[in-house]
Amino acid sequence: MYTAQPWSIKGFDEEECKQQILHNLQEQYNTIYSCLFVPAATGSNERLLIATYSNGDIRVFNHQRVCRAWLETRTEQGHDASWQGHTGAAYAAALMQTGGQWLLATAGDDGYVRLWHEADITAAATTNSEASAQPAADADGMDMNTDSQQQSVVAAAAVQIPHVSNPLGISEGNQPAAQVLAVNEQHQQLFVGASDGGVHVVDVPHLLAGAAGAAGPNIPQQSATAAIRSLSGHAAGVLGLDYSAATQQLASGSEVWDLWNGCRSAFGDTYQMVFQAVHCIVPSLY
Repeated sequence: MYTAQPWSIKGFDEEECKQQILHNLQEQYNTIYSCLFVPAATGSNERLLIATYSNGDIRVFNHQRVCRAWLETRTEQGHDASWQGHTGAAYAAALMQTGGQWLLATAGDDGYVRLWHEADITAAATTNSEASAQPAADADGMDMNTDSQQQSVVAAAAVQIPHVSNPLGISEGNQPAAQVLAVNEQHQQLFVGASDGGVHVVDVPHLLAGAAGAAGPNIPQQSATAAIRSLSGHAAGVLGLDYSAATQQLASGSEVWDLWNGCRSAFGDTYQMVFQAVHCIVPSLY
């Protein structure tokens, strides 16, 4: 959404003006890849909506206020919190509960899966909403609240998915993107579908424990190896994942089904083996 900014010749800065123009142009073509409601069970009163964007942003909206403003006055409302979640597009988001707390998991083009505390997200949205209701003013009495002044959110943990070999050599030598997520709350796991056809199983408690002992959210390689297991079988990027708690099975779908069927014929029961591995491994992977 384009937002007009107050301007005064007294404070004109050419570089800042260029950056503002570039930001507005990028915003016009910014794409939302995923969105989800924060459930009432988290204590947020079911008023927050989280969206992930093609520029890597994660934004939080008070959907009750947004809907009310549109229905009553046909005016658009902005986000209550926004921060850079990924380098490149943020493709997927999922909420899960672990250890008595709610976490937001996001997956991006940089190959990272990041975890964010829902309580931090709600606090940032509330703080920024209250600040925008009482805007700070400069000497000319102009509103000085900007995205750069908003309270941001810091990741609780992060891990970069490894490359998985595939028949086409996709992403060979490059970092694959993390494109889709699914949650297994019973066993505290995240499933991640990647652009190289890999499906990764992330043990969330292991990931959080590794981050707790590190200087930042990115966990050491040794901890990353203990926190993630990788499965192969798809010949192209995985775009769909869903986990059934009732049957303890994971379904995954990739870009090229015809080619996948060909690979199954060429490599025997590859698909069946992968599916059985997921079905058997998930309950006792760790």
